[in-house]
Amino acid sequence: MKPGHLPHMLRAQGRFCAELGSPMYGELLELVARDVESGGVFATVLAGHENDRSRDAVPLRLLGALHRLVLDGRAPALRRWYPSTGGVWGAEAAWPEIVRAAAGHVAALRAGL
Repeated sequence: MKPGHLPHMLRAQGRFCAELGSPMYGELLELVARDVESGGVFATVLAGHENDRSRDAVPLRLLGALHRLVLDGRAPALRRWYPSTGGVWGAEAAWPEIVRAAAGHVAALRAGL
């Protein structure tokens, strides 16, 4: 597959999420795609999944693993951004905290994939 397959897959899933009523996940997956392209922490988290098929749902699994960190208290700083925990989403403000949480929980996120 092409080198840009993973970012493309992340963006495609983000568009689907936004169209189906989750602008938060649409924006978050766009940010993750950019991070992957720049070799950031999510490139590390998703390493080995660059050529996974779309039906493997890697973007959704990543979102689920990140949400699990919020729900089980391992990423308490993210609670303020997740509506499911009473937070209010704000992509620009949340992103640095999401990157920090991901960097601190690479193994847990990878295990969720």
